[in-house]
Amino acid sequence: MDIEIAKYPCYLRHDLEELIKAEEKEKETGSKCYHMDCLENELYNSIGAAYREGKIGKEEAIYLHKRYLGMDVTLDDV
Repeated sequence: MDIEIAKYPCYLRHDLEELIKAEEKEKETGSKCYHMDCLENELYNSIGAAYREGKIGKEEAIYLHKRYLGMDVTLDDV
């Protein structure tokens, strides 16, 4: 799935970009980002909010969870 970050709400776009930057910095420097768990929690919450608000579809939400958080979710309970 190809995603267009620019179309996401500002809070989701911000959290996604911050996580991507942290991952890239980890790869470049070889050192661990010690606040990665915070960034992942922020992104998790932003994905959920955007999905509940109807800003992103179910397939996109599932994809974002899997791609950026490594989570297999079904969103059946939401």
